[in-house]
Amino acid sequence: MVQVLYYALAIIFMPTKWNKLKSTLSCFALTTATVVSVMFWGLYFYDKEVLMAKETFDIMPVWLMHVTHSLVGVTAILDVIISRPKPVPVMRSLSLVVLYYLGYVVLTEYLIAKEKYYVYPLIKMFSDVARYQFYGVVFIGILLVFLVSVFTIKFSSMESKRKSKKDKSRNKKPQQHQKPSQQAQKHSTVTNANAKNKKKPNKQE
Repeated sequence: MVQVLYYALAIIFMPTKWNKLKSTLSCFALTTATVVSVMFWGLYFYDKEVLMAKETFDIMPVWLMHVTHSLVGVTAILDVIISRPKPVPVMRSLSLVVLYYLGYVVLTEYLIAKEKYYVYPLIKMFSDVARYQFYGVVFIGILLVFLVSVFTIKFSSMESKRKSKKDKSRNKKPQQHQKPSQQAQKHSTVTNANAKNKKKPNKQE
């Protein structure tokens, strides 16, 4: 859902010059998508029943798991490579990531307190203290992924700047080669004109 919202906003903001907003959204999408992919498949290969009941996995097709938990990470990375956003405003992007994570934690705790519903069987296995410790560990992991996302976007932006500088230097070189040739042409036309004037007979003689 987050990825769908991101790409909808990206299409809207594409023609604009709001580069900081684009970079913020790109970093947010890359961070959340990477966390989702790494956590889901890490827990899946460890013990998939901590994510969902076995009956749910039997019903869910494999392609749906890859679309919702693998494709999001791949598309986020491709988006950074293709769009090459500007360097990320770190504090603004970090605030957005933290607010999203805290909102998810608040929703999870609300469902546990009011509905006695656990989003994942893994959370049900924890005591109250252990659950909050788990939130803290996940938060540290999110911060690390966020820093990697920031440097990835920064590196991508530096590469695009280098390519643009190379293109500009290549465009300047032909112009520099053309200027001496133009001067040579002017010099040859002047010498030809002088030669013609010398060949003309003097009328006074």
